[in-house]
Amino acid sequence: YGIISKGREEVQLSAQNILSCITRPTGCEGGRLDRAWTFVRKYGVVDEDCFPYTGNNNTICSIRRFGPLRASGCTPPRYSERTGRYKVGPAYRLGNETDIMYEIMRSGPVQATLRVYHDFFSYKEGIYRHIGASLPHLQGYHSVRIVGWGEEFTPLGLTKYWKVANSWGTDWGENGYFRILRGVNECDIESFVLAVWSEVDRRILTNSYTI
Repeated sequence: YGIISKGREEVQLSAQNILSCITRPTGCEGGRLDRAWTFVRKYGVVDEDCFPYTGNNNTICSIRRFGPLRASGCTPPRYSERTGRYKVGPAYRLGNETDIMYEIMRSGPVQATLRVYHDFFSYKEGIYRHIGASLPHLQGYHSVRIVGWGEEFTPLGLTKYWKVANSWGTDWGENGYFRILRGVNECDIESFVLAVWSEVDRRILTNSYTI
């Protein structure tokens, strides 16, 4: 929202709203990306202060599943034009490295899925690449957020990487982030990348809002 609105509507959205209120919530058992995005598109979500993250297996939806922010007990946002929940348009898939980079530059972070192997849990720093990708060590797939990219000289030469936000806390990796090889679909990081457009009120975009 902050990027689409050019900084006029900055908000931290509630992840717990999705985890607890989506149809057939699974808590710590994981979930499906398509159902999550469909929920946000159809019903919208509230802000983090209204329904904060609990970090446990809570699947109780303690707010109304849909409806205006005020009816859900949320503090009114800065702009009076914002009365409904925060929604997005249809999710769309990004097909290659260039598309991913352009989307991040234009609209902000994108969602990706990562094939997780056992060695990923002990990642500390540097550019991650899985060594010995044998299937018995596969732990499953994990949703992450690609926030940027860069290059760094390593013993293998100039190495391209993605900078990615994980969800395992700031004690893991590089302050909660990790870097992974870019352009070679390392651990399927580039196989299923999704982006969405936030629904921002036109009056906020054109500066014709009230505070």
